[in-house]
Amino acid sequence: MTIRLGTRGSKLALAQAEAVAGRLRENGCACELVVIRTRGDAVQDRPLSELGAVGVFAGEIERALLEGSIDLAVHSLKDLPGELAPGLRLSRFWKREDPCDALVLRPGVSPADLPENAVIATGSARRAAQLLLLRPRLRVAGVRGNVDTRLHKLDTGEADGLILAAAGLRRLGLEGRVTRLFDPQREMVPACGQGALALESRVSDASLAALLDGLADEETDRCVSAERAFLQAAGGGCHAPAGAYARLRGGELELTAFLGGEAGGGVRRTVCGPAEQGETLARRLAQECLDGKLSVQQITEESFSAHLDTSGQPDPDLIIRPSGEQRTSNFLPWQSTYAEYVFMNVLWPDFTAKDLDKAILEYLHRSRRFGGLDRQEKKS
Repeated sequence: MTIRLGTRGSKLALAQAEAVAGRLRENGCACELVVIRTRGDAVQDRPLSELGAVGVFAGEIERALLEGSIDLAVHSLKDLPGELAPGLRLSRFWKREDPCDALVLRPGVSPADLPENAVIATGSARRAAQLLLLRPRLRVAGVRGNVDTRLHKLDTGEADGLILAAAGLRRLGLEGRVTRLFDPQREMVPACGQGALALESRVSDASLAALLDGLADEETDRCVSAERAFLQAAGGGCHAPAGAYARLRGGELELTAFLGGEAGGGVRRTVCGPAEQGETLARRLAQECLDGKLSVQQITEESFSAHLDTSGQPDPDLIIRPSGEQRTSNFLPWQSTYAEYVFMNVLWPDFTAKDLDKAILEYLHRSRRFGGLDRQEKKS
């Protein structure tokens, strides 16, 4: 019997499907690749968020699987919705590639060379939200197309930089284009399951399911399952501004998650607990993020201003509004934006002006530690 693998037709999708086929051939299976054009591939002139549905890179492939024209679907897991179509299942997860996001600049350009209003292109709301928390004066532009198309747009000057998945660049042999990786816990939380492949089959095909599950990597399966559980509990589709990154430390699983808001910003949280309870931890973390996002939206200017006062009186010139708008006479806008982020995620309800100073010092420390993504500026 030949296993028919359904895949998109991009270079990256074909490389991923061929890697899966190679592993199956090593285990005595004959394989055939079947290329399927998805809605996400067909519509290139609109942002993914405007296509009106989750799973725009998976729907047609799942339909072919249900109809029986393919036996196995190979996806980038980050492109797959949190909920599967009825009658389909995911295998346990094989060892994944690097889960980090990567900053890609033109050859010879370093992050310190970027002007403060540089244009960074990404098709991801999650990446855009976290990038602007790191360096608020950057301009974010949308971008569509495969990896080669995006790199061409960068190299011909349509943008100053790109953010791409490190895993995709590695699978295409393009790791040399990576300028720097974002720290997945401190800087940019990856998409849930980033770097992992989703192997989807019919629930009724028990023999294929057993074969796929038997090739799983235990550590990857635990971590990615927790990340997927977070996405499902947070109510996010594959294009939601949400991310999660899990890693094992001894017998414990550490899970960091990010949940973005519609107007930018977001909430980041980390939990740690027994590895065998990873999915339970993820659901708890999702609720904490949802609660934290709501509490930030409910903060009023009047109630917040009292926490920013050094003399016992509210300071109207040092207010960071829930909408993201700021006015400040004591700190530069990029500094107070990061302080707002720390306030939202770490310090509430004990936030004081003294804590704001600490937040800014931490911002500068991270700027030096992680390669100068954030430009050093002095008070004017």
